[in-house]
Amino acid sequence: PVNRALYYGSHDSSGPIYRYDIDADTHAEWLSGHRFAGCYVDAKAKYVYWTTFTDGELYRAELAGGGASGPGTVKLLASVPDAELRAVVHDEVADQFYVTETKNNAVWRLDATTGEATRMLDGDAARLGAPYGLALDTSDDALYISDTGANCVWRCEITGRGLEKLEVFVEHFTSPPTGLAVVTKYG
Repeated sequence: PVNRALYYGSHDSSGPIYRYDIDADTHAEWLSGHRFAGCYVDAKAKYVYWTTFTDGELYRAELAGGGASGPGTVKLLASVPDAELRAVVHDEVADQFYVTETKNNAVWRLDATTGEATRMLDGDAARLGAPYGLALDTSDDALYISDTGANCVWRCEITGRGLEKLEVFVEHFTSPPTGLAVVTKYG
């Protein structure tokens, strides 16, 4: 049997995370007490990762029993003080997470093993207006960043040293871009 689910946050003051069971057409509160902002699901490892907007934290929860009965163990993986984290993507090759942060106009690399948070693009960070969404293109070792303040999408290379060569990829949108996704077509 297929167990398809959609996880989503809300504007509720308590910040619950909800789970929508696609096949059963039901909504249920999955986890409370977190101001859910960005989300990444690793279906193979059976984890949901999310960032919190108000606390600047990255969490991981086990998808116990497919996640239908609530999360398994919830673990705080990393924290960025005085930050408002938004999007999150996982670089599976380097086992690092990248998150956008709108309060200080930054992109952070978070090490889920050590909890270390490293601000990326230091020399270029002043160019970022309000980084919001992220998309990872593993076929090109590139990270795309939507910027609602600059009304553009940036592109940078993922290297052994972090993120390099920040450049405007697309600009002049009708409305500032928020979420991003990359589709790689093979063949």
